[in-house]
Amino acid sequence: EEENAESWKSVLVQVTPPYLCAGLGMVGAGLVLDSVQYWPVFLTLPELFIMVPALIGLKGNLEMTLASRLSTHANLGDLDTLEQTVVMGSANLALIQVQGVVVGALASVIAMLMAWMGDPDRM
Repeated sequence: EEENAESWKSVLVQVTPPYLCAGLGMVGAGLVLDSVQYWPVFLTLPELFIMVPALIGLKGNLEMTLASRLSTHANLGDLDTLEQTVVMGSANLALIQVQGVVVGALASVIAMLMAWMGDPDRM
């Protein structure tokens, strides 16, 4: 057996907190969706619910993109000082926000167009 092999207990301790946080986040998202499903916009345009799985997938993709960018910068040594880390982190978070807003806006426009094409008198 290798000396560097991690024990199953060590892996369990490292893996459990992120999975618990992710699970609680999904439960929280479900609770929010349960309360907003009765908002007038969702009652008027039920097609907006089509966007929910796509936007959840988008969230995951944006998080992985951010993780990839930050790990690349860490390996290049761009995050060696606190000042560099703050600047790089702020810039990447701003970029992720812009990407999320643009794609979310496009998705909502597409959902509204789909609703309008199905019943032009509804809009």
